[in-house]
Amino acid sequence: MALLNILDKFKKKDKSADRYKRKEKTVKEEAILGEEEKAEVKKEGIFKIKESAFASKILISPIVTEKSAHLTESSKYVFKVKPTSTKPEIKRAVEEVYGVKVRQVNVIKKPAKKRIFRGRIGRKPGYSKAVVSLAEGNKIEFI
Repeated sequence: MALLNILDKFKKKDKSADRYKRKEKTVKEEAILGEEEKAEVKKEGIFKIKESAFASKILISPIVTEKSAHLTESSKYVFKVKPTSTKPEIKRAVEEVYGVKVRQVNVIKKPAKKRIFRGRIGRKPGYSKAVVSLAEGNKIEFI
C-alpha cells in the first residue's frame, strides 16, 4: 500500500482548478477598477510583457557614431544586436520597441580581433550590427 501512495505523489495535479482561481482573481480585480483603468489593463496584457522581453534580448543598444548619424538622414539606423538573431526577429523587435514601420534590415557580423596588451595576447569580442531602413515618414529619436 505504501508503494501506491508514493505513486500518487507523482501523478499530475489537476490544473483546471488553478486556472479557475486565476480567472476569479482577474474578474475581482476588474470589478474594483474603473472603466479607464480596465482599458489600460487590457493594453498591458501578459503577451505585451513577453514581447518586450523578446525585444530586449534581440536589441542590445543603438550604435551612435558619426557614420550612423549620416545614415539617419536617409532614415537608416544602426543597432548592436544579438549574434544569433535573424532579420525577421530584428525587424519585429525594432517595430515593437520604437513603434515604426521597418522596410529593410541588413546584418553585418564583425569578427573578433586579437589584441596584445602588456605582452599578453587577448581577444576583442566580435558582435553583430543591424542597419535598419525605415519606411517613409517614420523616424526614431535617440537621446
